[in-house]
Amino acid sequence: KGAANVVTWTVSLPPRGTAFLTIKIPYRTIVAPAEVDRVRQITFETRREETLKYWREATSKGMRIQVPDERFNTFFLAVLQHVLVSQEKDVKTGYFICPCGTYDYGLFANETDIQIRLLDMRGLHDVAWRCLKPLVELQGSKPCPGRVPDTSAELHGARVDQDHDYTMGGYNLDHGWTLWTIADHYFFTRDQDWLRSVQGHILRAANWIVKERQDTMQRDPDGTAVPEFGLLPPGDLEDNNDWAHWFAVNAY
Repeated sequence: KGAANVVTWTVSLPPRGTAFLTIKIPYRTIVAPAEVDRVRQITFETRREETLKYWREATSKGMRIQVPDERFNTFFLAVLQHVLVSQEKDVKTGYFICPCGTYDYGLFANETDIQIRLLDMRGLHDVAWRCLKPLVELQGSKPCPGRVPDTSAELHGARVDQDHDYTMGGYNLDHGWTLWTIADHYFFTRDQDWLRSVQGHILRAANWIVKERQDTMQRDPDGTAVPEFGLLPPGDLEDNNDWAHWFAVNAY
């Protein structure tokens, strides 16, 4: 908007000559002199080497696969990098939120569960628990869409407080899927102390299923069980918002 906001860089080059321009764009706007000076001291070469070193170390941990197809080997490492780079830390609580999309993408519990299982299969149990922890400890923080009077035991939400809610979507299958993931994490780690630490969450989640199934155990006047007998109350499935007794929800 006018010449005052334009930066012009002019350089004269001899034949076969080269010139480099480094532009530094902080993630957030900085105005303090100390912060400006800190950015000024950063060099591209130094930061590049720091970044490469970090990712080499991060992707060198856990299970490795080496097959003749080099593209598969590269993809195997890239998947882990994509999982790790998409994690963000809630400053207030210290929880690591692990969505399957990077930056402007919320947490769908079932998608996070898939990544947790991948991390456990690769032997990265600490990272897996880091992703699973908010789903467990924030149990009941955000209800699923459904005809359920008591949502306090649901494994679905990642709502830290009234201002910070990382929950995305209304996936009723999150509860069973996350409960299954908790069991999977134990089967991979066999950590008895950890199991005892989350036992209360597991029992609440399991008893919630038993309790809510009782509401649909109805019979017609002739004694015939209704079609939805013993299923969870109706609600959403996933991106499909049709209101129903979904098989996928009840299967998990």
